[in-house]
Amino acid sequence: MKRGLFLVQLPPPVHGVSVMNDYVVNDAALRTHVGVDVLPLAYTQELAQINKATPAKFGHWVRLLLGLVRRLSRRPPDFVYFTPVPTGRGYVRDLPFILLVKVFGVPLILHLHGRGIAEQASNGIWRHLYRVGLSRCAIVSASPQMQASELVPLGLSDARLYVVPNTVEPVDTRRFMSAREGPTSPRLVFLSSTFPFKGIFVLLESVRRLQQRGVTFTLDIVGASTAEHDERIRAFISTHDLQRVRILGALYGADKYTALGNADVLVHPTLNDYSPLVILEAMQLGLAIVSTRIGAIP
Repeated sequence: MKRGLFLVQLPPPVHGVSVMNDYVVNDAALRTHVGVDVLPLAYTQELAQINKATPAKFGHWVRLLLGLVRRLSRRPPDFVYFTPVPTGRGYVRDLPFILLVKVFGVPLILHLHGRGIAEQASNGIWRHLYRVGLSRCAIVSASPQMQASELVPLGLSDARLYVVPNTVEPVDTRRFMSAREGPTSPRLVFLSSTFPFKGIFVLLESVRRLQQRGVTFTLDIVGASTAEHDERIRAFISTHDLQRVRILGALYGADKYTALGNADVLVHPTLNDYSPLVILEAMQLGLAIVSTRIGAIP
């Protein structure tokens, strides 16, 4: 049986990348063919701490690099599976892991769960860093469009490109759809972290205008981020007297699907997303989708 080393973020915190990684490493079909060894990249346990640089995170990063060296030198796996951050300082942080695997000559599978390579690669230095990191790898994208726009223009050397759409866990839709009440005004739901790049303030401004025009609706906001962002959301709702908006906080499992099942429309006005699992979850429950033409969403 082949042995694979999986460098992945796993829940907590719960977000699209960690959930997809959890699906992969715990997939029963995969484990019948591959010995799965996981090196978890647990930089934080809290969603609010994502993208924040701290001395503790730097120390953990060093320990992870040393742990990777030990695994590669003592008993090299048949391949390494890694989900790097594709842009910004996250890519710079993850590039040493990629280069280490290449130095040891172990085949490398990179699974991309983010957008922005095309924009960043317009800079010559970044383009060079991408060619150094992404050449001589198998690279998985979530859609043919993302592959064509983000990877093909880089002119990577000896890179094998694959498309594997994201997936979600199947649920008993009848269980959650039955929670819907009789005909009422349209019920909207926002289900995501409440960071501004998820478009939460675009949504709040939109429903403010709807209320101003006398349009009847309800909106449930499901999710959380930092205390600062969530206080801004509450302040906006209070200032504009958005009486049809409820904040439910972060919900998981059956509670999350119940919130979706009670809605008619998922509104996901993200400003910087790749292939959001929440859209697939909402489609599974038959909701109409209002979203932005970002990443693999189209």
